[in-house]
Amino acid sequence: MIDELDRCRPDYVISLLERIKNLFEVEGIFFVLAIDREQLYSVVEHTFGVKKEENGRDNRAIYLQKFINMDFELPEPNLADYADYFISSMKIFNYMRCPTVFNSSLKNYCSPVCSDILYVFKSSGYNSLRDFEHFIQKLNVILLCTKEIFYCEILVIWKTLLDNKEIKTLYNDSVMKFFGENTFYNNSYNFIDNFIMNLNLYSIKKENILDKSDELLTETQEICKKLASVFIREHYLSQQDVERKTVISRNYKWIKEKFARYLTLIPR
Repeated sequence: MIDELDRCRPDYVISLLERIKNLFEVEGIFFVLAIDREQLYSVVEHTFGVKKEENGRDNRAIYLQKFINMDFELPEPNLADYADYFISSMKIFNYMRCPTVFNSSLKNYCSPVCSDILYVFKSSGYNSLRDFEHFIQKLNVILLCTKEIFYCEILVIWKTLLDNKEIKTLYNDSVMKFFGENTFYNNSYNFIDNFIMNLNLYSIKKENILDKSDELLTETQEICKKLASVFIREHYLSQQDVERKTVISRNYKWIKEKFARYLTLIPR
């Protein structure tokens, strides 16, 4: 079984194929190649300069016929099924009873936690199984090192990992003055910086921000506002309406310190 051959250097790929060809005639020896066909075609084209002709004749495929007797195309894997299976063995599985934060169609195909995780994953521009496994393992490291954490905070950290921006420092008050009161997201900052900025903006606005979640925003901004709203509900639902506007400011330093502890656990 030879896997990921298409990810190797072009000269190594051709050399390996030429070498295993010498064993094809040995009775009882079979080779199974798990490859990305189009990527392997690119290797052949790069090495020999052969291309697919206008009349439909593909000289790349003809060359590979010297090594491959028959081929099968596997169906596209289902990301939702894979994510559900992967999450079931991780600490985040303990949050399976939490209600979904995002009203996504994904909740019809997988568990509530998986639905939220995949919604943020896809809206961040990712779609491959390899990327999902890479980032979800980082998230699991953080959760294993954290005793108590709210479900909403997990999604905030998940979004920060997916944005994959260098974390230099947590958001500070001077950043908000630079952005202005009507700015909800800045792409040059990591997600937790933007998230805390939202919390602070909400705390100084006169209107009830829990009634403003339906404003037309870009997808990334909507994620930030949605998580901020859920965070407020989870932490301050017991507060009186009069106090709710100031309670975030009173706990502002605590919120930044809490996320600062999480950030030190994020593998880079």
